[in-house]
Amino acid sequence: MAELTRKEVILIVAGAPDVICQRSEHRVCLAGVDLSGLDLRGLNLAHADLAGADLRACDLSDARLFEADLSSADLTDALLCGVYADGATFVAARLVRADFRKSRRDLFYGTHLIGADFRGADVTEARFDGARLSGAQFDEPRHDPTTGSLSRPNGAAAAGTARHGPAQRVERVRPLPIFSKSSAFSCARTAIPSIDAA
Repeated sequence: MAELTRKEVILIVAGAPDVICQRSEHRVCLAGVDLSGLDLRGLNLAHADLAGADLRACDLSDARLFEADLSSADLTDALLCGVYADGATFVAARLVRADFRKSRRDLFYGTHLIGADFRGADVTEARFDGARLSGAQFDEPRHDPTTGSLSRPNGAAAAGTARHGPAQRVERVRPLPIFSKSSAFSCARTAIPSIDAA
C-alpha cells in the first residue's frame, strides 16, 4: 500500500515554491517514498526528487516531469503516456513494461523525453512509440544471439532520435529527508509541514 495518497501528494506539490530550480535543487522531495499504484495523472512534478521512489503501476500520464530526478526509481508497469520529461534523469531506474507512448488524450506536447538520461536503466518491454527522444541517452544496445539483432527499447528504433552512449558514473548531491506523516521534511529550498498538520 502506498505511503501517501494522491491528495497528500497534491498538497505537497501545492506547498512547494513555484521557482526555477538549478540541477542540484528540487522543488519537492519524495525520494524513496512508496507511491506505488497511485493516480498521479497530470501533476506538476517538475524538478521533483523522486530518486529511489516506488512508482510501480503508478499512473503518471500527462504529468510534468521536467528535469525530475527518477534515478533508481522503480517504475515497473507505470503509465507515462504524454509525460513532459525533458531533461529528466532515469539513471539505473527500473522501467520494465513502462509505457511512454504518445498521450491517449493526444495533447499538444505528446510525450517529451528530450535529453532524458536512461543510462543503466532496465527498459525491458518499455514502450516509447511516438515519444520524442532527441538527445536521450541509453546504454549501448545489446546483441541478441538468438535473433542476431540489437535490442533497443520498443519504439526507440522507430523514433530514430535516441542517442546511445556508454554508461557513465553520475555524481549527485541531494538532501536525504526522513519521511513520515507525523514529521516535517525539507528539501533544498522547500520546507513543507507534515500532512497531519495541514
